Amino acid sequence: MRKPFPASVWQFAYWSAVCAALWTLLAEGQGWTFGVPTMLLAAAAAVYLDLQPWVFRPLRLPAFLWFFLRSTFDGAFDVARRSVSPGPPIAPAWLRYEFTSPDPQVRLLASAVVGLFPGTLATKVEGDWLHVHVLDERTDWCPTIAELERELAAVLPARKP
Repeated sequence: MRKPFPASVWQFAYWSAVCAALWTLLAEGQGWTFGVPTMLLAAAAAVYLDLQPWVFRPLRLPAFLWFFLRSTFDGAFDVARRSVSPGPPIAPAWLRYEFTSPDPQVRLLASAVVGLFPGTLATKVEGDWLHVHVLDERTDWCPTIAELERELAAVLPARKP
């Protein structure tokens, strides 16, 4: 009877595939002489650090993408409207948002995605708080981040300890 490959071999194959996909996207399929050793080194580091693959629910991805595109469009329209209106229609501020999800993956992705929305920028996560810079503190920006958290939690299943 054959012994199955150790988990580290599967992890290495997984991270190699992820790194290859990222390299292909970011380097436009070029620079493989430098890319292959870099990908293998990154995959080896991921195995050494025992990074676990991120699992997601593909059926929930369309709802997340719709939310993301809608929020991005709404934010871009708002920023464009403010830029052509007379006078300074902004009230920038540094504010804090309290996470509702305990999942570190959801928190990490939420902090990254908030910066992709026009008019907002997440700077750091501190405990249960996300530090956010908003273009106008008079707007109701919290529900968008709360919905982002819910959408990410629906896409990313909670990990078992």
